[in-house]
Amino acid sequence: MRTLVLFLATLGAFVEVQGFTFTSTSPTQCGDLQISWAGGQPPFVLQLVPVWGTQTVFNIPTSAFSNGVGSFSTQLLFAQEQQFLITMSDATGFATGGISPLLTVEAPIANATCNTADTGPAFFYSLDVALQQCRPYTFSAYPKAIQPVTIYGMVPGGTGIVLHPPNGSAQFVWSAANVPAGTSIIFAMSDAQNRTGGSSDIKVSGSTNDNSCLTPGSPSVTSQITSTSASSVVFTSSAITSTANPHTSSSSGKVSGTTIAATIAGALVGLGVLAALGGFLVRRHRGNSFRRRGPHLDLDGAGGYHDSPSLLPVPYEVEPFPVSAATGTPYEMSHMESSAASLVPAPLIEPAVEVTRPSSSFVPSSRSRKTTITTSTRYQPARFVLHTDAEEIEPDENGIIELPPQYSEKRGTLPSHRAVSDVPTSSQLSHPP
Repeated sequence: MRTLVLFLATLGAFVEVQGFTFTSTSPTQCGDLQISWAGGQPPFVLQLVPVWGTQTVFNIPTSAFSNGVGSFSTQLLFAQEQQFLITMSDATGFATGGISPLLTVEAPIANATCNTADTGPAFFYSLDVALQQCRPYTFSAYPKAIQPVTIYGMVPGGTGIVLHPPNGSAQFVWSAANVPAGTSIIFAMSDAQNRTGGSSDIKVSGSTNDNSCLTPGSPSVTSQITSTSASSVVFTSSAITSTANPHTSSSSGKVSGTTIAATIAGALVGLGVLAALGGFLVRRHRGNSFRRRGPHLDLDGAGGYHDSPSLLPVPYEVEPFPVSAATGTPYEMSHMESSAASLVPAPLIEPAVEVTRPSSSFVPSSRSRKTTITTSTRYQPARFVLHTDAEEIEPDENGIIELPPQYSEKRGTLPSHRAVSDVPTSSQLSHPP
């Protein structure tokens, strides 16, 4: 917006509202500011309103207007980079010639010099910091002003409003500020002797849920560029009511680079968190698998300690069970295993190893059941019976002689020998995955 309102020395601004229009040359420090207009009803009033400064009011002489056109020139006593507004009024009311957009004073031309110091206002006043749509807004602390005072509200590139506080009090409450949300406005005050109290900084109306005070006459932005050429930038008034800040609305539809960078960074952080979580779960799964494998029971009789995975997971307990209760194994055996177990005489069965698990729903595999049976057979100790020759036996006191047993060739091998041969070696055992 600033680049649109900085004009070259030969360019002007053409403003058309209601009764008449005006143009101005480009503002330069200590340079001549020329105002030209067409239409309107004298007398005409020109105001130069700086942002946060003291406004200058010119009562244009009647001689400056003839045949429907007028011209007026004055030295601009604003320093370089100062922002200000130009507004023109005629006999029909305030700002009937329009309000310019914010203008910025350019560097002096041809080493022009003047006193650009602000002379200061004739009196002071205070106003609220926060301006909100349809909310009360207070002007106060102007006891040195000669009442009645007049308050002017000017929207850059738009319309104006005039407030007339009652006499007697040095405080005035604007009961419902009918400035649409997002609209920029500058306030100025003058007293009954046309002395100025200075102009405010730019106030932006805040948003509320109340729009009951808004009317078609509410102050708003009305000027817009309709055409451009090498010699002028044309502004015209329209019935447009803007509720957006003219200095920030142009970027509302764009996505900034900061937003894109923040989105990419957030996505990368999210991927990093997911990768870390996945790695943690994999390591935890591997750790649990390793802990479920412990030292195994070596069935090949080689002796010593073997640090290899066991067929018995950690949750199992190894407990002996008495011979009297051992009519079989604690698990159901297959037909082949039952036949092999039936060949072992009950008196020769030593305490076996019982594999139990807290959960009763566990059903061991065939390979686990074979391991249980062969384990009990492998570790039962050998029992020996010593027989004496008959000729060395002396009769007892009753004259009875116990003869050694007779062995028949029809008798088969002992069941214990057959059970030992069925014991698988450690190389034949497989471990669970």
